[in-house]
Amino acid sequence: MTDYTKITNFATKDSLPLGNPAKIVKGTEINTEFDNIATAVATKANKASPAFTGTMSLAGTNLTATFAELNILDGVTAILDEDNMASDSATALATQQSIKAYVDANAGGSLATTLTTGNSTGGTDIVVTAGDSITTDTIAETTAASGVTVDGLLIKDSSVFLGGSSSANQLDDYEEGTFTFVVEDTSDNAITNDTSTGYYTKVGELVFVSMDINAAGLGSASGAIRIDGLPFTCSGTKLGSVAIAGESTSLNITGGYTIVGDFVEFAPRMNLFIWDSATGTTALTAAELSSNGELKISGSYFAA
Repeated sequence: MTDYTKITNFATKDSLPLGNPAKIVKGTEINTEFDNIATAVATKANKASPAFTGTMSLAGTNLTATFAELNILDGVTAILDEDNMASDSATALATQQSIKAYVDANAGGSLATTLTTGNSTGGTDIVVTAGDSITTDTIAETTAASGVTVDGLLIKDSSVFLGGSSSANQLDDYEEGTFTFVVEDTSDNAITNDTSTGYYTKVGELVFVSMDINAAGLGSASGAIRIDGLPFTCSGTKLGSVAIAGESTSLNITGGYTIVGDFVEFAPRMNLFIWDSATGTTALTAAELSSNGELKISGSYFAA
């Protein structure tokens, strides 16, 4: 865009005396002025329906007309300061303040939206920086019955699979607690006990139990004795389980003998024996336990 600049000051010629060559208005001076005017006019937009090229600067200009009247942006009719963008207009611009307010109010959008639209790589994996954590109440499988794998640990159908996904790797039960046991003879005559609380831990089918038999009287019990009331019925197919006594006091047995327990098939019961000969065991009797004997015994067995 070229502005018009006057080259010849024609008014100064009026004050010059006659005969001064500079007083004469030359055709070349007039021609130069008209050329400059023509150039300036040709490089400026018309007032009516102007057409602009290049970059238009409005710095410091206070525009009171609407965009539609100025026809600066085709189709834009207004500038809205609307924090919730409720009008959803296709012909209005938003102020900086309203854009910031809307973004701040909606910055915590859904995880699905964040993953699909906020990830520049296009992926949807969640990557957590070392030392940070994910806190949640529930992690659900995507495909029914597929389970959820956490670094090689498969969690599926209320079970945990360790080292593989076959049934042999399945840990489908774990619990621990207490149970009430009874020391009795084979006729169900109970021996009085200071404590009748046992402790157990069950991992899958394997049950570990520990008990402290502390007799406070034999009552009418006689002959072979046993422990009844184990927390789970013993397996009848997975045999060979055994318990062994550790610390014991006040027993009527020969020193050096070992007391063991044999879990009874298809029953929540353990028979007690003395390993009292090189050839095997004999049943532990009520009299050998004595009326004040103490016997701490523990072992493991397979539940039915």
